[in-house]
Amino acid sequence: MANFTAALKHTIFFVALILAPSAGAQTKPKRYCSPEVYTAESIDASMKVCDEIVADPRQPVSEKIQAYQNRGELFLRKKEYSSSLQNFNQAIALLGTQKIVPFRGFGGPALKAGSIHDIPASSVYSNRARLFERRKEYSRAIEDYTKALQIRPDDQGNLYSRAKSHEILGQYDRALEDLEKSIAVAVSSSQDPYSRDFSARGEIYLKKKEYDKAIRDFDKALELDAKASPNSVDKSLLASRGAAYLGKGDTDRALQDLDKAIPGNEIRSRYRNSRGLAYRKKGEIDRAIAEFDEAIKYAFASDYSDDDRAEYFVNRAEALGEKGEWLKALEDHQSALTISSSFSRAISGRNAARLALSRPAPAIAAAGAAETLAATTPAKPITAINERRVALVIGNSAYDTVAALPNPRRDAETLAQALRAAGFQTVQVAADLSRDKLARALQSFAAEADKADWAVVYFAGHGIEIGGVNYLLPVDVRLKSDRDVALEAVALDQVLVTVAGARKLRLVVLDACRDNPFVAKMTRSVAGRSVGRGLASIEPEGGTLVAFAAKHGQTALDGSQGANSPFVAAFVRHMQSPNVEISKMFRLVRDDVLAATGKQQEPFTYGSLPGQDFFFRVQ
Repeated sequence: MANFTAALKHTIFFVALILAPSAGAQTKPKRYCSPEVYTAESIDASMKVCDEIVADPRQPVSEKIQAYQNRGELFLRKKEYSSSLQNFNQAIALLGTQKIVPFRGFGGPALKAGSIHDIPASSVYSNRARLFERRKEYSRAIEDYTKALQIRPDDQGNLYSRAKSHEILGQYDRALEDLEKSIAVAVSSSQDPYSRDFSARGEIYLKKKEYDKAIRDFDKALELDAKASPNSVDKSLLASRGAAYLGKGDTDRALQDLDKAIPGNEIRSRYRNSRGLAYRKKGEIDRAIAEFDEAIKYAFASDYSDDDRAEYFVNRAEALGEKGEWLKALEDHQSALTISSSFSRAISGRNAARLALSRPAPAIAAAGAAETLAATTPAKPITAINERRVALVIGNSAYDTVAALPNPRRDAETLAQALRAAGFQTVQVAADLSRDKLARALQSFAAEADKADWAVVYFAGHGIEIGGVNYLLPVDVRLKSDRDVALEAVALDQVLVTVAGARKLRLVVLDACRDNPFVAKMTRSVAGRSVGRGLASIEPEGGTLVAFAAKHGQTALDGSQGANSPFVAAFVRHMQSPNVEISKMFRLVRDDVLAATGKQQEPFTYGSLPGQDFFFRVQ
C-alpha cells in the first residue's frame, strides 16, 4: 500500500494542460505543470503551464489546487519562499470549497465535481509544512502536518516528518509517539517498517541518553537496510550506534563502529568528534586531539550549526586541559565563546583554564589532574587515622521526567574514591535512586553513622526549596504540584537525622543547587508559598556542618562534559592536602569555585563545630 500511495503521489504531481485545437490545426503535445523538474529552463517552462491552468476558467477546482501546489513547490525550489507560501495558501483556500473523498484506486469511481481525493488534499498541507521547515518555523510545520494527518491519519511520511520537527523543538516524547505509530502502521499492513523510523527513534533515544534503546533501534535499522540493499551499509547508522555505545561506556564497541563509519566519510565532523570522545575516554589524549582537529576543520567547510562548532572547540579544549596545555585550552574556549557567547561549558572551561594559568607550574598540573579520578591518589602515605569514618555518596543523574544531568554520577564516583584514599573505612556509593531506595539508603547508613566518629553524606542531583524547607529529589519525582514534594522528595532534615548518631563530626554536602526544571511546570496549591531558586539557608545543630555547592538562592554549574563539577573538582583537590583543618578547607574550596566560575557560584557552609580541629588527612 505504501508503494502504491507513493506511485499515486508521483502521478498526481503532473497536471496536464490540454487546449482544444482549432479546426484544421495540428494537435499540440500535452504540456505539464510539474514540480519534478530541476533545470532553470524546465522550471520556467513548467511554471508557465501552471500559470495557464490557474488562469483557465475551464479547469476544475481540483486541478487548480494541484497547479497552485505545484507552483508553490517550484517557487520553493527557487528559494522564493514568499511566493511559495502565497501559492500554498491559495491551494488551501480552494481546498476549503471541496469535499475530500478517499482514493479508491485507479479503477475506482470517477471523481465528482466539487470533490478532491484525500491524497492530494493532505499533500497541500504537507508541502506547506516543508516550506515552514525550510524557514525553520517548526511549530507551524507541525500544525500543517497535523492537518494533513487529520485527512490521512496513517500517512507514514507525514508521521515521520512531524516527528522530526518535534525532535528539533526538543519535544522528544511527541516525536517518539509519531515514529511508533508509523512503525505500527507498517506492521499492521504486514509490511516491513521503514528503517528511517528506527533510525530517527534511535537518534532521539541517543539524545535522551537511553543508550540501550538507541542501540536496539540502530540495530533494527541496519537489519532492514541489509534486507533491502544487501551490498551496502548506511555508515551514518554505524556512527550513531557508535555514539550510543560511547554514551553507554562501551568504548571498544564504539570505536569498532566509528572505525567502519569514517573511511569514505572523513569530512563528517560529527563522526570525528565522536571518535575523539572515545579516544579521550580511553585515555589516548593525543589521538583524541587529532580527531577534534579534523572535526573542527571540516565543521567550517560544511554546513554545521554554530552549536556543533562550539562543542568541538570545547571538546578539544578539555582534552588539552588534561595534558596541562592550559594556554591552548583557553584559546579553544575563547573560540567557542566567539561562536556561541552563552555556551556554559565554554564559560566554565575558560574560567578553569584562567585559574590554572594563574598558578605556579606544579599547581597547574594538579589542577588538570583534579578533573580525573587519578587525582584522588595522594602523593605520600597518610598517617593512620585512629577513628572510624563512614560516608554515603549519592549521584542522581538519570531523572525519569526531565533531562539527565551529566555529572552527578561521575562526581559521586570521584568523591567516593577520594574519601577512600583519605582513610574512610566505609564508603557506600549509590546512583539514580528512587524515593524508596533513597529512604532505604539513608536508613541503612544511619546504623553505620551510629557506630562512627565521622559520618558524611554527599548528594549530587536536583534539589528544591519550598516554603523554606530544602528537599533532595529522587529520580522518580514528578512534582506536578508543590504539595507533592513531601510525598515524592526527601527533606534535608531527614538526612541530618541520618548522621546525627556520629560521635565527633557530622557532615552533609549538597551539590544539589542546579537550575531546577520542575519549578516551571509545577502548579502552586497555596498562594504565597515560596519556591526558591537554589536551596534555602539552614541552621543545623552544633557539631554538624552542612556544605552547599552554591549558597542559598544561587544555582550550581554542572561542569563540562567528561570533567567533574567545579565544586567537586575543588573539594577533591583540597581534601588531598594534609593538615588543612576542615573549616579552612571549605574556604579554599569556595575561593577556587568562585575563580573557576567567574564568581557565578559561591559555595557556602552552615553550622558550627566544637573546639577541636578536624582534618581529612594528616601527615
